[in-house]
Amino acid sequence: MVPGIMRRAIYTSQYSQRVRVLSKPELKKILYIEDDLDIQEVARMALEVVGDHEIALCSSGREALEEVS
Repeated sequence: MVPGIMRRAIYTSQYSQRVRVLSKPELKKILYIEDDLDIQEVARMALEVVGDHEIALCSSGREALEEVS
């Protein structure tokens, strides 16, 4: 039988490991589609500030499909 304090420590350890895995999304590339070039530029600047990832900008759905294929 595991004492109450030890059981809580084991549970807390397992829970924190699970949370750590779930809270670390690793976004490598963002495909942003916008036909207005001014908004596209503002979005690019904002996304660059937010994180360390590659940003692909496209002006149309067709261009986006070409980008991902």
